[in-house]
Amino acid sequence: MFGAAALVLVMLPAGCGDAEGTSPTTTTSPQASLPGTRWIVDGLTIDGEPYPLVADATIDFSADDAQVGGTTGCNSYFGAVDYGSPGQITIGQMGMTEMACLDNAVMDQERVFSQALPLVTVYQVEGDRLTLASGDGAVEITAIDREVAIPDAALDGTTWIADTIIVGDGASSMLAGTEVTMTIDVAAGEVHGNAGCNTFGGSVAVDGDTVAMGGLALTRMACKGDVMDQESLVVDILQAAARYSIDGNRLTIETDDDRGLGFLAG
Repeated sequence: MFGAAALVLVMLPAGCGDAEGTSPTTTTSPQASLPGTRWIVDGLTIDGEPYPLVADATIDFSADDAQVGGTTGCNSYFGAVDYGSPGQITIGQMGMTEMACLDNAVMDQERVFSQALPLVTVYQVEGDRLTLASGDGAVEITAIDREVAIPDAALDGTTWIADTIIVGDGASSMLAGTEVTMTIDVAAGEVHGNAGCNTFGGSVAVDGDTVAMGGLALTRMACKGDVMDQESLVVDILQAAARYSIDGNRLTIETDDDRGLGFLAG
C-alpha cells in the first residue's frame, strides 16, 4: 500500500546540456506552444533504449510560463521552466512529494523519469503530440495532449474508486485489500457506494463545482479495526464534502477543513 505522504520537498538535480544537436526543434513560438498545456507521457527513451512505462506520468505547463509540474506515476513533482529561443526549454531544480508506492516498477519509473525530465533542452509540438529531448539525443520523452488522451469523466453515473485520502498537506493510499467506491446520481439526488467494509447510501446536491452529501446510512458489518478506522474517516469526509474537481479520469472531493478523497474513474 501507499505510505503516508507529507508534501516534503525533495530537491532533484537540474539538468544541463547543449541544445544543439539532432534533437527536435519547432518553428513556433515556445510561449504559444507549451504554457497552459497538459500532457500524458506515452514514451521514454534512454540512450536509444525504450523504457517500459507502467503507470501514467504527466507533464503540465503553467499558463504563466514559469512552472512545470505533474506526476511521475506515483508522486507529484513541481519546478521552474524557462523558454529560450524557439524550440528550446530549460527545466530547473524540481521538488517532489514523498509517497512510497507498492509496486517497485512504479518506483523505478519514477526514478528514471524524474532524472530524465530535467535533462531535456529542446522540444517539438506537432498537433496533439509533444516530444522533449536532450541536446545529445540521449533522452527522449514523448507525450499526448491530456484532453485528447483522457477526456474529463462525468461526475454523474460514473463509478469512482477511491485511491487517496488527503488530510491537510498529507496524503495516503487506501488500505490494501479494501475498495472504496462511490456513484452519484445527480438527477435523483442520490449517492451510494462502498466505504471499504460497509455499503452506504444517502443524499447529494451538486451545484456547479460544489457538492454536499448528507444522511449517509451504512450497513452494519464489522471488519478489522484499521479498516473500520479508514471507513469512519472516509464517511466523515464525504459528509463534510464542499466541492469537487475532475481532471481527466480523476475526481477530487474536498472539505472546508483541508481534507479530501481522490478517486479514479472505474
